[in-house]
Amino acid sequence: VRSKYPRTLGVMLMVVGLPNVGKSTIISGLKRIAFATLRHQGPTSKLMQGVKWTEPKMSNVPGLTRDVTFFQLANHPRLYCYDTPGVSLLKRRNDPERNAKLGVLKCMPDHIAGETYLADYLLYRLNRDYVLDYVKELELPGPTNDIRYLCGHISGMLSQRKNTQVYQVQV
Repeated sequence: VRSKYPRTLGVMLMVVGLPNVGKSTIISGLKRIAFATLRHQGPTSKLMQGVKWTEPKMSNVPGLTRDVTFFQLANHPRLYCYDTPGVSLLKRRNDPERNAKLGVLKCMPDHIAGETYLADYLLYRLNRDYVLDYVKELELPGPTNDIRYLCGHISGMLSQRKNTQVYQVQV
């Protein structure tokens, strides 16, 4: 990257996207690449001179990044990056189907839409789109729309495999 005006602060990047899609992971990867390049270039390299080894927090839990944070990726050329929290462009705030879709994709915490509702929605979408691989995999007699029956069946299968008896199913 060449700066058009050499005395400028540097090149600024901003990573924006839905929650839990890997924005912080991309920034950490860029920083690791820069430090790996520094090791190959040797001690006389100006690439990472004065750059701190700080990385954004990463987790598979959506909503970990709560504030816009600033990271320096390299010194020569000067590269800076902003890590932003997940952005959701909402038309309607309480749209249950949108919440379920985002919940199934792990873009928002499960408790916002409800765990049982998410499982039921996923079962509905599988049946609607005729993706019936779960019937054979779970050894069901046929497709089902009842999430409680499905959870009971899975619990029974697991108890047979573990040689334990389960009388009550926690959906």
